[in-house]
This record gives sequence, structure tokens and C-alpha cells, in this order.
Amino acid sequence: MKKLLSTIFLSLVVSLFTTSLKADGHDFTIFNNSGMLQFDGGGSDPEVLAKVAAHVKKLSGVTPKVIVPNMQDTTEQLNLLLAGSNPPDLFQANWDVYKSTLMPLNDLLAKHGDALLRSIPETSWKYMTDSDGNIMGIPRTAATSPFMTWVRQDILDQAGLDVPKTVEELTAYMAAAQKINPDFKAGTRAWSGNKWEEPAMGFAAAFTGAMSGNAAFIDPSDGRVKPVPLADGIKDYLHFMNDWHNKGYWYPDNWSKFDESEVFRTCNMAMWSGWYSRVTIIVPKVVSNCPGMEYVRAPIMGPKGWMATTRASGTQAYVINKKAKNPEAIMQYLNWMWNDQSVDGYATGVNGIEGEHWSYESKGMPAVVNTKDKAETKYVGDFGLPNFPYEGNMQPNDSLWATHFNYLGSGLTKLDDSHQPIDLYMAWDKGRIADETPTLGDIHRMIAENFTAFYTGERSIDEYDDFLAELDDAGMQDWINAMTAQMQESWAN
Repeated sequence: MKKLLSTIFLSLVVSLFTTSLKADGHDFTIFNNSGMLQFDGGGSDPEVLAKVAAHVKKLSGVTPKVIVPNMQDTTEQLNLLLAGSNPPDLFQANWDVYKSTLMPLNDLLAKHGDALLRSIPETSWKYMTDSDGNIMGIPRTAATSPFMTWVRQDILDQAGLDVPKTVEELTAYMAAAQKINPDFKAGTRAWSGNKWEEPAMGFAAAFTGAMSGNAAFIDPSDGRVKPVPLADGIKDYLHFMNDWHNKGYWYPDNWSKFDESEVFRTCNMAMWSGWYSRVTIIVPKVVSNCPGMEYVRAPIMGPKGWMATTRASGTQAYVINKKAKNPEAIMQYLNWMWNDQSVDGYATGVNGIEGEHWSYESKGMPAVVNTKDKAETKYVGDFGLPNFPYEGNMQPNDSLWATHFNYLGSGLTKLDDSHQPIDLYMAWDKGRIADETPTLGDIHRMIAENFTAFYTGERSIDEYDDFLAELDDAGMQDWINAMTAQMQESWAN
């Protein structure tokens, strides 16, 4: 009862708050749940925000009003706002989850979104279209290759080796690295997501020719969509991981958890095949402790194809409420925010007023900007809407961040040297999959626990068929049925 009363009270407060916003002379409201404000609860200083708002109006020609997230669970706050009498006009969400509340954007984009359409990769729009051809959102991100293998040029130089290109050459590189220094190790992460996918996204496709968090392959024997534990070659993948364990190549805490910054600070990470930003963000900050340490990107080919797997973009999007009174103004704002000719709009939304809160070091696409600390400017980016890979066009004049932002616009979106999963452009309704597979959480837990046991030798790979039988008992066929039904429906449309 207390929770119910609390929810009702919050809904009333939100409704009253948004009612006052609507009467404030703005063109539309933005619930900025993009992540821009996640560490800046409360938003900007009101006086500074008013100045920035006037500047935004001058440059964009429209007047948005920002609703700052003030609940730890922004999804809960979004749902409360949408249930109120004056719901937000623009917000971030998985469009397939909120489709019934949204406005198709085809006409708006055609009339008011020319620059925006040029700024966002064509492939990203494939995730935004429903079965009737309606574009339901503006992509928040893009397909990327974040699980690429990285090796160290300084170790290659000492060992007299070229950048490895095959699984065999990568194994030889690790052997050579440990001859130089027995403490040199290979790293990945097994604690993120479903706790098995990240290592598999980094390595499995080389041995299986199939990898995805959902539909890894279509079984030619029955035409059904199946996950990677059933792929031909999966035992070869597990043997590879176990062989590296037996040789002492893996960092010991790969399968539990470790402080990535501290591990890189030891200078002993000879190979990395986890989330890319550990190399692009952490390494520049610790390299002064490790003279000569330099990581290079190393696409690896295995017996069945590229080793790393492309990560799909998904349905996360900026969406417009179907109740919005002025959708043309919203699209005009977004077209200014993500303009293909200049980062003026994006830099203004994120940093504030040019000449007061930030300045150009160099203009262009990309541009380099000089920024001030947000504690000094008292503007925390209320009007900013991050969009990948567009955000890579605004690069900070900071050597520690240069590697990261350069990689955003180049290597991260380079997809021709990673495995392309069959569901790369499939806009899965994951909520429906979960509903139709009640034990899906248990299935992922079992895969994570047993894959780790196979990697480390705690369970013999000779028992793999027994493991598959255990997955069947846990409901894996429900998962297969749910994925197969959705993919077949997408083909029919």
C-alpha cells in the first residue's frame, strides 16, 4: 500500500510539474533520460540554464523545455510522466517497447530532417522501422565492433613479430609475450551483460562462424533459429579458451571481476579483447606508468571466419510522443542538434554558450573544442542529446581523450573485419522473447556458469552434450521457438 500511495503521489507531482512546464511558453518538452545528466542530478544552475535556453532558441529557432531526471530509476520516472496528463514530447526509449505511445517519423524526417538523415549511418535506420515501414525513432547508437582484439606493439617489436592475423599467430604472440615477461596476460570481461556473451563476442565466431546474444544461426536441418551453444564448432571454441587457461595466458580474474584501471596500470595486459574503451580511455591515463606501452588493433581470422562479432545497434532511440502538439519544432531542433555540416548545435546543447562556456580549437567535421569544467560553468548539458557515432565529431582538446574520440569515428564503426551475425538488423522484441521464455534468465545463468567451468577445466568439455540436455530441461526450446517465430514474422513482412 505504501508503494502504491508513493507511486500515486509521484504521478501527481510529475503531472503538476509538467503542467507548469507546458504553460511556460516553450514549443515542446524533452525528458532528458539520455544519460547526459545521470551524474548531474538536479540539472544546471537556473540562471545559467535560462541564458543557455535563450541562446538555444536564437540558434535553433525553437524553444525546448527540459525535464531533468530526478529519480534513480529513469524508466520508472518516464512511465510516470507518460501516465500523467502532460507527458513529455521527446524522450529516449526502446521504440518497440513504447510503440503504442509514439508517432511515426517518416513525414517529419522527409520535411525537416535532411541534415539529420545525412548524419546518421544508413544502417542504423534499419533498427527503427516496424513491419509496416514506419520509422518509429531516431537511432541513439549504431552497429559497432567493440570486442576487437588489441595487442601491444612494444611486445611485438621485442619479439620480432608482426601484428597477428590468425588464431595461431595470436597464440604464438601470447607465448612470445610470456617469454619476455611471465606476468604478461590476456584479458577479457565475463561479468557484463548476461555474463557469458562478452568473451563469446570476442572469440567464438572464429570457431563457429556464428555468434549473437540471440539468434546465432539458422539450423539447416530444421530451419529454426538457434543460439550459439548449439552451433557447430562450439566445442572448438571452448577447447581454445581452455587451452589458453592451461597455458596460463588468461588474467586469473577474467571470470570473476577486476578493477580494469588497476590491472592496466600494472603494465602486464599483453592482449585485450573486452570492451574497447578500456584501451581508448584507460590506457592513455596510465601509459605514463608503462614506458613504451602501445596497443594496436588486431583483427583475427579463425577457421570459420572473423573472431570478433559485430554488436547490433538495437531499438534504443529518441522518440516523439504521438500526443506532441508541435512535432515539427522537435524535428527542427534535432536537425540542428545533429547537423552534418557543423557541430554548433551539439556543442551548444552539451557545453553551453560558445565563447562563454566553450570555444573552438578548430572547426570542421570533426571539430576540436576547448571546454571548461561543468562545476565552473554551472551548465551540465541539459539540452544535449548524445548520439553515436555523431558525438565523435566533437572532440575535446585533451590528449587523454584524443585516442577515444578518434576511435569513435573510425575503428569502432569499422565492421568489415568482424563477424556479421544473422540478426544484425533484426529489431528483436526482447520483452516478447522473455514472456515466451519464462526461464530465459536461468538459461543465461547456466550458459555463463558452465562456459566458465569449461574454460577453466572445472567441467570437462567431454560433458558438453550433457550440458545441452540440461539447457533443454531448463527451457531452451522455448527460447528457440520464440526467436524462430519472430524472425519468420520479420521475413514475412
